[in-house]
Amino acid sequence: MISPMNCLSFRHFPKKLPNPLLHPDARQQAGAPVNATVGSTRETVDGFTKTERKVLREIAGEVYEWELHGHLEELDKAFSSWRAGKLLSSELSAEIHEFHQHAARELWSMYQSLKEDQIVARGIALGAIPEERLNPALREKIKPLSHYYRRDEGDAA
Repeated sequence: MISPMNCLSFRHFPKKLPNPLLHPDARQQAGAPVNATVGSTRETVDGFTKTERKVLREIAGEVYEWELHGHLEELDKAFSSWRAGKLLSSELSAEIHEFHQHAARELWSMYQSLKEDQIVARGIALGAIPEERLNPALREKIKPLSHYYRRDEGDAA
């Protein structure tokens, strides 16, 4: 049997091909952030230090909780109506189903597709967290995304 691997001759290739994008000048020309040492911290390829990424992860979790809390408060109103006898059990069940099928899934899906810096910028735009929660350097890195989400949320309103 002939496979594509049998047709290739690896004898003619060098053992390790050079990657031109690993050279800082090439990375900069390609528009990619260049790894740079800043004080005693080293920035990663995405432009954030390890400490900044940790802060972003923590705040992104808070933003998710804040937004989920808002949706759950709506569901809690349905539970209160049910306890007061204003809502049938079947109607409450329908409300729970509606929450699970729509709000919870959409929120989960959105937060799975966004990166932490995007979540934090969106959180700032929505008012979930104040910009002052971020140190000035991190705030400066997030600023373009924050402006994007402010503009985007303004168009949606």
